[in-house]
Amino acid sequence: MTTFDQAWDIAKDFFFDRGAGRFDEKDLGGGVKRFRSILGRYERPLVNAMRNNYDPSSRYMKPEFFTPGKHVPVVLPRTHTMEYHDPLGYAPISVDNFALAGPEGLNHYVGVNLSGINQPGRTEEQMIEDIASALLHEHGHAAIDNEMTRTYFDEAVRARSAEEAQRAHDKFAAGHEFGAYTLQNPGGEDAERSARFDLISHPNWRAAQTPETLLSIPKAYINRDRRSTE
Repeated sequence: MTTFDQAWDIAKDFFFDRGAGRFDEKDLGGGVKRFRSILGRYERPLVNAMRNNYDPSSRYMKPEFFTPGKHVPVVLPRTHTMEYHDPLGYAPISVDNFALAGPEGLNHYVGVNLSGINQPGRTEEQMIEDIASALLHEHGHAAIDNEMTRTYFDEAVRARSAEEAQRAHDKFAAGHEFGAYTLQNPGGEDAERSARFDLISHPNWRAAQTPETLLSIPKAYINRDRRSTE
C-alpha cells in the first residue's frame, strides 16, 4: 500500500462539522467549561419521497454530511430503511421494490467529526482513542440499522394512533443507541458499565422513558469461567 493509499484509507472516514464540534457551551467557573460535541455521524440510505419514477438516480437522497466520491460508503444489504419527505420528515419503508445501488446492497456513510475530536487539553493518545470509539459506535449503528428499522416499520404499521406511532419511534431511537454503545464497548464488566453510563445520558434514551413505559437495559452475560477448554 502506497503512502497515498494509506492517507486516503484514513481520510475517507473523516469530515469537518464545526457547528457540531462544540456547542451548548457553559462556563462553570474556575476556568472549567462544559460543552457538547458530536464526534461521529452515520447516514443510512434515505428513500426520496419526491423521487422521479423515470429517473433512477433520484430514488435516494444525497448524504448530508458526506460527499460521494470523497467519502467511501459502506455497502450493506437492506430490506427496510427510511423515506424522507420535506417537510413531513422521516418514515420507515420497505425497500424490496427499489433498485439497489449495487449488487451487494445500499450505500451507508460512517465517519468521525474531526471538529469534535480536536479539543483543547486532549492529548494525542486521547484523541486517537476518541476516533476509535467514535468509529466503533457509528459502525455499530450501521450494523444494526436494517433490523432496527424493520422492527420499527412493523410496529408503525400496527400503530392505531399518533401516540403509538411516536412510541414506536422513541423505542427505535433508544434501541439504536443501546446497540451502538454495546458494540462500542466490547469486553467485561468495566466495558458494560461504560456502555450503560453513556446510554442513560443520551437524549434519545431519555426521551423514550415515559411514566407509562420505562425501558430497561438488558443485562449483559459475562463469562467468568476462565478455565481452559483444551
